[in-house]
Amino acid sequence: MREERPLCSLEQLRPGEGLHITAIQGEPVFRRRLYSLGFLPGVTVHVVRQMPARGPIEVEVHDVRMALRRRDAARIFGEPLSPTPPGASKEENP
Repeated sequence: MREERPLCSLEQLRPGEGLHITAIQGEPVFRRRLYSLGFLPGVTVHVVRQMPARGPIEVEVHDVRMALRRRDAARIFGEPLSPTPPGASKEENP
């Protein structure tokens, strides 16, 4: 049985942390744009780094890195994952 974790937004995460997307809020055109970039419910996204002065957040989704505005990241919600150390495999060993 899977443990329930509280939802958080992508904006709330620190570098090395990730989340399993469960919802994206916003207008339909905004959601379609994110869907086309690979941000879909059920997908895992990791924060790579945050720019200073409330700048964009660099994220990785489907092995592709891109920058998101903080206000856009604040509308992506999901279940937080355990931090992944840089260079470590994202797959779990049984």
